[in-house]
Amino acid sequence: WPGARRTDPWMTAYVCYGLTVARQAGVAVDQSRLQRGIQALRNSLVHLENRPDTMAYALHTLALHKIKEPKWQERIWQRRERLNAYSRALMALAFHHLGDRQRATVMLRNLEDFLEQDKGNRTAHWGKTAGYWRWSDDAVEATSYALKAYLAIEPRSRLVKPIMKWLVNNRRGSRWKSTRDTAFAIYA
Repeated sequence: WPGARRTDPWMTAYVCYGLTVARQAGVAVDQSRLQRGIQALRNSLVHLENRPDTMAYALHTLALHKIKEPKWQERIWQRRERLNAYSRALMALAFHHLGDRQRATVMLRNLEDFLEQDKGNRTAHWGKTAGYWRWSDDAVEATSYALKAYLAIEPRSRLVKPIMKWLVNNRRGSRWKSTRDTAFAIYA
């Protein structure tokens, strides 16, 4: 990215995702920049072996473009038990976008390993609401991606309404705790 000495795979995935969503919404996007970002993302996968959260984000972004990376998809599939909720939701969506219904459904089931339910309030969420260090542990973002995965793969799931209720209940006025949280919650 401008001024950077080296690229950051997470930021590359984030920007490519944003450009992809913008393009899907009808915004004019410089295709050559997006394609360079996509290629940089593909090239970075080899360096993400020990960064499963970033690899899941990269593979999800690539899947939006119907780009398969079988070696890396298989690698993350074999290690799916080690993924946190956010990354499991991303991979469920990635497999869904690539037409692999079986793996998408399994990732959705695996996502439920981390489900936190409040039966009294009839809410459900993933991630930490405080005291987290990694971006992928954030409750609003993790829950937003989980909701996207359920809506894409199993829109009639018993969890959809409790997830939505948790997101609504965790707003602070008309927003969530950050602009990122707000964007992901709204986009879900």
